[in-house]
Amino acid sequence: MRTQGPLVTIPEIKGHLALLCAFSDLKKQVQEADLHDIPNVPSEPEKRWAWFVHMSAERFDRWVKALAETDWLKPIETTLPPLDILMVLHSYLLNPRWYAEDMARLDCITSLQGIGEKFAKNLVRISIKGVGE
Repeated sequence: MRTQGPLVTIPEIKGHLALLCAFSDLKKQVQEADLHDIPNVPSEPEKRWAWFVHMSAERFDRWVKALAETDWLKPIETTLPPLDILMVLHSYLLNPRWYAEDMARLDCITSLQGIGEKFAKNLVRISIKGVGE
């Protein structure tokens, strides 16, 4: 059986690269920010980034648990989380085995499946600059 058309289109590649660029910009902002007034924030850039990613993963867990069953039916622009949470979602979607296992065993993330699929399909038209703002 042959596929009809390309598996990945140029606009999809551009959308994904724009998303990766947004993640890179976020990392740079976190590493260069003056966060000395916040307790327990590491001063070294790489450790600060690791701290930030850990906090983003915590925020992702809270965001997923707060999703309503019908949130995936809403327009993608209204259901997208802030950029740091989107970064964790992106990472999660890159691990299809874990994702599929969690979908099968955790009731609290059923809405996430629809949002993840919508996000992947709409990446081309989502304005990355506005994501997470």
